[in-house]
Formats: sequence, C-alpha cells, structure tokens
Amino acid sequence: MRGAGKGRRLVSLGGWCGPGLMLSKLGLRAPEDQYPFDVVRATLDGVVHFTGNGFGPEFFPPGPLPYKMDPASIWLLFRGPHTCFTHMDLNRKQVLDEFQWRFNNWSELMSGKRGPVVFLRTSLCENPFMEAGLLPMWEEAVTAKSKGALDFKTVLIVHNQGSETVQVAAPTANSSVWNLALYTTVLPTASLFDRTEVGYRTIISAVSDEQCWAPDRSLSAAPTECLNTSLELATVEGVPAMGGTCKGIGSTASVAVGRCVFCGSSDQHAVVDPTTFDTHKSWSEEDRAMLLATFAGTSDIVATCEAIALQQGRSAHEVLTEFRKLTSG
Repeated sequence: MRGAGKGRRLVSLGGWCGPGLMLSKLGLRAPEDQYPFDVVRATLDGVVHFTGNGFGPEFFPPGPLPYKMDPASIWLLFRGPHTCFTHMDLNRKQVLDEFQWRFNNWSELMSGKRGPVVFLRTSLCENPFMEAGLLPMWEEAVTAKSKGALDFKTVLIVHNQGSETVQVAAPTANSSVWNLALYTTVLPTASLFDRTEVGYRTIISAVSDEQCWAPDRSLSAAPTECLNTSLELATVEGVPAMGGTCKGIGSTASVAVGRCVFCGSSDQHAVVDPTTFDTHKSWSEEDRAMLLATFAGTSDIVATCEAIALQQGRSAHEVLTEFRKLTSG
C-alpha cells in the first residue's frame, strides 16, 4: 500500500504509536506494513543501532523470561535499554512471535524489495530537535544496511513547537522536520492522539507528494532549541520510558559506558517506589469478584490490568498486587 498514489510506501519509525495509528486510520498501512518500531517507544539512536546490528536481546527488557513489569500510573511498562513497550504482554509467546514477524518484515524492507519509502518518526526526546542531529547517521545506517538498494526519505515530526503544522527544516536532502501544532478545538481531556490527529493528517498528505521533496527547498538545518517540552514522550507518567536514558536520546552511549549519560543511573532507571501511583482505596467484595472474573477471562495480563486500573481509577501496581494476593493461595 502506497501513499497518495506517488509510489512511496509510508512506514512508521515510531517514537510513539501515533504515526502508525494514523497510517492505519487513513488506510495507508497494509497488514504487511507492520514493523518493529510501530508499537514501541524507541530512541532514534537505538533505531540506528538496531538497523545496523539487527534486533538482538537489547531490543527487549533485560532477560531472561519472564520480563519484569514496571508500573507507571495505569500502565505496566516493559523497558529495555533503548525501548519501551506499553499495552502488550511481552511474556506471551504470541506477542514475541509477532515481533519476530515484524523483524522479518523489516529485513525485507531494508532489501529494497518493497519499493521506495517515506519513514515517519515522532521525536520523543526531551528536546525534540536533538533527534534532527541524528538524521545523517540514520541515513548512513539505512544506506549501508540496504547496500544502497532502498530509496527512502525521512520525516521527523516534533510536537507543539509552534502554532502551525508546518515544515521547519531540511537537515539533509532526503529528510525534513515538521512541527505538529495541537488541535485546540477538542476537549482538554482528549487523548494525545485526538489532539494531534489533524496535524498528522496534514503532514502525511504533504510528504506523500513528491513536490514536497523538491531539491530547491530553502529550509535550513534544524533548530536545536525547543520551545515547549510539555508533550515530550521520553517519560511515561514521570518514569523514564527507556531504561538507558532519562531524556529519550543517547541510550546507545549510556549502554556503552554502563550508566545514563545524563543522570548517572546505573540500574536502568529502576522504579524506586512502585506504590507511588497507588490510591490506597479499599477493595470491596464486589471489586474483588470483578477482578478475579476479568482476569479469568483473558490471557493478556497487561491489557486486563490496564483496563481495570482505568475503570477503577487505581494504579496498575495496586490492581496487579491485589490480583496476585487473591490468587497466591
């Protein structure tokens, strides 16, 4: 499936799930166009690392199975050095098998057999423009991996750095940086996806047109200073999303030196107090019965725990703790 009739396949490089979700919503992502970075938060230097070196154990949390779940508000996070997995239970064989299928899709994409590509990436680091400095390294990694067979362009999207959704820079001939302005007419309680949907639609439509990539673009290299970090995706409810970095960038450097290059953490930014988000509300017998019945009907602990936490207004930690207490005997 290609974008806007121009022959370029649109592929999500993640950052968060927004780009992939929007491609699906617009009917621009076929089932075979699901790749490893669609559904995870991953540092861009981590993406470069995996592109050049393959998807080894560092892609997942420190093993062996079962992987440890870290709680953050209603979410149960699985965090690797360069990656963060939400909404999915990595301890299920079905989920791991799906990732192997996505790895195989990525290998075929890198071979050039799936045709020319536009990669869509949302910056997740605390200073979103810092990722722009890695675009030349990213291009070198893809060119080396594909042996020059893949015709590709890259769009880096930064959230909420201005009042317009507009292209702000062209760091290389085959890359562009776009600001995505928040959609302000939705309810303040709307999800991040709802607040950014109009912006993503605008960007995807524009970059699907080859005229957007005219060689005479007058845009300069990307700016380095951000205006607004309120929507940065480097953390989940204040918990660093990736074990190797608290800023959303530099995870490969952190792995190399054995500590976070920003804060010095040497324990993969472990959650010090898992009760931080607990409400300490008592559990009624009806609540406990619902808890047991809901968990009994599913094999996906993560999705079930998150759903109950949202419904009950509790933290994932206290939901999972109560479930384990009820079933430990």
